[in-house]
Formats: sequence, C-alpha cells, structure tokens
Amino acid sequence: EASFVNERAKRRAQAQGLTLLAAQAEAAIGRIALQRGEQRQRRLEPTRGAGAVVGIRPLHRIIGEREIGEVWVRGSSVTQGYWQDPARSAECFDQRLDGQGGWLRTGDLGCLDQGELFITGRSKELLIVRGANYFPQDLEHEALQACPELINCRSVAFQHGRLGEELVALALEVPRSAIDMTALQARINARLSEKYGITVDNLLFIPRKTVRTTSSGKLQRVALKNEFLAGSLPL
Repeated sequence: EASFVNERAKRRAQAQGLTLLAAQAEAAIGRIALQRGEQRQRRLEPTRGAGAVVGIRPLHRIIGEREIGEVWVRGSSVTQGYWQDPARSAECFDQRLDGQGGWLRTGDLGCLDQGELFITGRSKELLIVRGANYFPQDLEHEALQACPELINCRSVAFQHGRLGEELVALALEVPRSAIDMTALQARINARLSEKYGITVDNLLFIPRKTVRTTSSGKLQRVALKNEFLAGSLPL
C-alpha cells in the first residue's frame, strides 16, 4: 500500500538524524468554514512536533481529509532560500499562513488521508478547463491507452495561451513508421471526452525520445512546453 511514511523509512531517518515530514509532526489542514451563508476566515492549526510541520493550502475551496491543496512546510530542516536568487526566494520561502511566517511553498499538490501525506502532482503543471482541475498524468495515461500500438512512447499534456483562454495541448511521441494521425487524434479525443468531458485543442506528434525526464524518471513537462512556445519542439 502506498504510504508517505513507513516504519522502515522512519527507522532509517532516525538512524541518520534526518527529519521526515509527517513522521515527526502531525499534518495541518487549512479549512474554510461556512455558516449562515457567510465565509469565515480560514484557520490553520498545526500540531508541532520535533521536526517539520506540514500545511495544506486550499485551492479556492473547502479543504478536508482527502481534499487536494498546495503543500506548505516549515521547520528547522527548511532552508532560508535559493542561493543568490532573492526573487525566486521571495516567491517560495518565508511565506505567511494564518499570521505565521517561515512557510515554504513546495509547489507540490497533495492531500491528507488518516494523517499521512500523499503527493498528487505539481501546481504549475495543473490544467484548468472551464473551472475544473485536471492532472496532466491522467490525460497522458488515457491518451496512451487509446493508442496501444505506440509502444515505449511518452505523452505530455500542458496548457498554453492567454489567461482565461488557455488551450489544452498534448505532445505524443510516435514512431517513424507511417501512422494514421487523424485516426489517432479521433481515438484520443473520444477517450478523453468519455472519461473527463474534455478534448485536446492541439495534438502534437513528436519523434520518440523527444520527451526528457529527470534523473528519477519524471517527465519534464515545463521544459517541453517552453520548447513548444519557443518554436524549437521537433514536430
């Protein structure tokens, strides 16, 4: 069973003198209380432990168990900022929440389930279509499921365009052999429409091995989006 912290990790961290979030401190959730049709001020009531404190910042709606928000952390293991980069540091470090400073905006999205923290994605990669949130990995998975003949190919979903008028784009790796791109697009949009009620505005067919990954195997979605905007993405 997937878990943010397990007993083996706890023992290993304690032996190495490390701090694991949610291992030595309980998580805290920002809540928005509604009473008589009026919205009360959101409150954050962290329980401090020996290590870091985890906070979930709401995404414009009520936050509770198993609801998703941006993960904020604070504690002695959190550094003061980026090296010689005050502009970026000001965006992420020493943020204030419920009147308290020292919070780090991780940029990760996650939720709490029975006191354990689960990461669901990255806030800057989230797709918003007609007010609804979609994780790119969900669209990418369904696109590849609709095209089982694309073996060892990756897909990347992202948005681009003016604020409020963003378009959904999907970059799909395809082999050099001849394929019916019109048929692929129809199958992908049909599956996304059935599953999520949305379709892709721009379907980009790119050569295999174009999508770069990090050392841990994560898709570099922002890098690919920047290549597309710069006109340097091979199509």
